[in-house]
Amino acid sequence: MKPWPVALRPLAEETPHSWMSRIAAVYRLCLHDLVDDRRSELHHVMLDFDTSTLELLASVTRTTPDLLLQYTVGSWKNQGRLQWLTIRQTEPSWMFPHHEFRFQLATNYCESCLLEDSATTRIEFFRLQWLLAPQTICPRHLTFLRETCRCCKRQVQAQHWRSKTKFVLGCAWTRRPLAQEPTEYRDIPEASRRCLASFEQSLLAVIHGRNAPGDWCSKQSSQGVLQVVCDLIWLLTRHTRSDIYVHHCLTGSYFRPHYRWQREPQAKPWLGDLRIRDRRSLLATLALLLDSEEKRSILQDPRRVPFSTRTLVQILNAEDQQQLRYRITLWPAAFQPLALDLLAGLQSTGFLTRQSTH
Repeated sequence: MKPWPVALRPLAEETPHSWMSRIAAVYRLCLHDLVDDRRSELHHVMLDFDTSTLELLASVTRTTPDLLLQYTVGSWKNQGRLQWLTIRQTEPSWMFPHHEFRFQLATNYCESCLLEDSATTRIEFFRLQWLLAPQTICPRHLTFLRETCRCCKRQVQAQHWRSKTKFVLGCAWTRRPLAQEPTEYRDIPEASRRCLASFEQSLLAVIHGRNAPGDWCSKQSSQGVLQVVCDLIWLLTRHTRSDIYVHHCLTGSYFRPHYRWQREPQAKPWLGDLRIRDRRSLLATLALLLDSEEKRSILQDPRRVPFSTRTLVQILNAEDQQQLRYRITLWPAAFQPLALDLLAGLQSTGFLTRQSTH
């Protein structure tokens, strides 16, 4: 394939999918018309690439494979960060239970960031950071990130088009701009949103292996902090034998693990498979469990029932309670107060007998 006559350079923290979509907009084409249909999907560009694909893209854009690798998640494979991507299980559905599980990479986006891009640089683009599931609030604008188009409510399939003055990100289904003035965040106090955004950025810093600014994870190893976070996510998303929902205090809503985790074969739940509102709920609950007392008082809403770890462990069956006991024995010493609180909840409830399914 010959090099493209016009090949724009990627912006800082821009995803390759967004970058190639901008190049396609220069030629008034869709991305699948510019490159192979299989290579035009976000999942393939970010995860399923190989050396030949990088060399092909480097040749047509007159760059190097090493430069392109910096804008992908390829360097994350050996650092354990792939489990924190927003990857959805697309099958099986309730209509086709015999199908195998399939996984699709998805992205979130901040409407305020896109509006700011349109007003300043006049180039709207997707960030690599938006691919990570623990970020649900923009740390710059304190607005909620979205995962679906506001018009058609579908999972976002973005496509660039070029006007006379700027590059605009639009929905591939409706052809309408993705960037609109967000309003959902206004019901939540700014202090609560800032507190949760700070917790998310601390968790992202731990995932990236950097020094986290939060008090709850300072002077702790990244592996130890992530082990505690993963165990709590397992606890909060565990399939229960009853219809008890997990409550969080940020918006007063409830969520329960998706039904596909309860059907055979049971897939391993992870944070990126939850809807973004449920992810925000879960992260708010994690902040209540792990962050400082001052942050907890900001997140806690006195109008609603306080969150209790003893109530949480009551929904576990006997086998899960034993596994929880084993997990918290491996936690670092800094998280022992929370571990003791969970153990006290287990002691108060006792082991629940597992109900027979026959």
